[in-house]
Amino acid sequence: MESCRRLFDRRHEGAGPGSDLLGIVVEAGGCVSEIPRKESWTLLRAWRKLYCAPVPAAFGKRILGVSGGYSWHTFSHNHFPHVAGRQALQEYSAQPARELLVLPERSSSAAFRCSSAVPPDSSRLRFDVYVAPSDFAWTMVFTHENEWYGPYFSRAEWGERGVFRS
Repeated sequence: MESCRRLFDRRHEGAGPGSDLLGIVVEAGGCVSEIPRKESWTLLRAWRKLYCAPVPAAFGKRILGVSGGYSWHTFSHNHFPHVAGRQALQEYSAQPARELLVLPERSSSAAFRCSSAVPPDSSRLRFDVYVAPSDFAWTMVFTHENEWYGPYFSRAEWGERGVFRS
């Protein structure tokens, strides 16, 4: 992995840490590598396959990022068990530090693999970011509407059990 500071400096001349997703990861003390766009799209599809599975067919396209919908609507519409707000942040911060995927919903934004002692908190960025370990055992979702919707935390096993936790 490229030095976090060098990668940040190379991509963001004049922008300080925290001004974008990479800045948030660098602020958390993480080491980061950019995920190629095609792989990022594949990873986000895998996330959707797991966490959006219970979305009724009638709502699928709207929730899955087509026609103005967002994948995190699987949580805001209560299709997948989750916790929200402060409880979500508490669950997220309790996760063991390891390599994480940081996947923005917008395909125009870069995605990253990062490892840090503190999980990156992108709630102040006001765009949709999905954070998860590579096995998608759990996920943290920051939304562009954090004042009203989110953030959301969920575990794959909560959906398997069908237990709603919010």
